[in-house]
Amino acid sequence: PTNHLEHTQAMLHMFLLCVASAGYLVFAGSLRKNHGFSEVDTLLANSLLSSPFLVGWLLYRGEYSQWSSFSHWSDVSFQGILCSSIILALILNYSVFVNVSVNSPLTTTITGQIKNIGTTALALILSPPAQVSEAYVGGIILGVVGSLWYGVDRLRHTLNS
Repeated sequence: PTNHLEHTQAMLHMFLLCVASAGYLVFAGSLRKNHGFSEVDTLLANSLLSSPFLVGWLLYRGEYSQWSSFSHWSDVSFQGILCSSIILALILNYSVFVNVSVNSPLTTTITGQIKNIGTTALALILSPPAQVSEAYVGGIILGVVGSLWYGVDRLRHTLNS
C-alpha cells in the first residue's frame, strides 16, 4: 500500500529544496556582484549564515541527541571518511562557483538540466524501483519535461536578449 502522506511530504520537501537552491544561487550571485565577494568569500559567508539554520533544524527535528550519541565518533576510520567527505564537498562547492563564474548562466543552466536528466536515467538503470506506480512514472516524466522546458525557455530568453 502507498502512503500518500509520505509522498506528499517528500514532494513538498523536494519543492522546498528547489526553492532554497534557487534562492541560494541568487544570494550568492548578489554577494559576488554587489559586494565583490570572491568564490571563497561567498562559500564562507554561506557556511556562516546557514549554520544557525542547520543547528535549529537539528534541534527542531530532535536529531541533535541522535547526532551527539553516535557511537562511531571516536572511530579513526569513520573520522577519515568524514574528513574526506567534507573535503570532497568543499571541492565540489568551489568547482560549482568557479563553473558559474567562468561560464554563462545559459551554459550552466543547460548543462545542469542535462545533468538532471542523465542522473535520473542513470538512477533508473542502476537502481530500478521496487514498485512502479503511476505517481512514480508521472514524477519522472514531470521532472524531465520540466528540465527540458526550463532549458529551452532560458535558451529562448538568451537568444531574444
